[in-house]
Amino acid sequence: MTNQDFPDTVTIEVTPEDIAAGVPVTSRYCPIAFAVKRVFPKAFSVSVSPIDITIGRGGLVGRPTDVMAHYRLPMSASRFIRAFDAGGQVEPITFEATRAPGEERHWISVR
Repeated sequence: MTNQDFPDTVTIEVTPEDIAAGVPVTSRYCPIAFAVKRVFPKAFSVSVSPIDITIGRGGLVGRPTDVMAHYRLPMSASRFIRAFDAGGQVEPITFEATRAPGEERHWISVR
């Protein structure tokens, strides 16, 4: 994957299947993380917080994972995460995430 593989904005569609498979209070197994993995199938790791998505590409555990991209979540996605993590009833959601410019960097994966 290259920087061109990470556009400035991306549409994320969370399906009923993502919700059913999601695990509350887990950044890598939440419904949004599953939806992001469909958009970026070659991503090495996807982690979601109530404010952003972090995507890693390439590498092995304990080795540099190349560049990571960060996307900011809209308020609707943040509300979805908070409701899901609290055990609330959530519905499928589609939203646009915006890439945070200049936040790519080299990381060491510590999973």
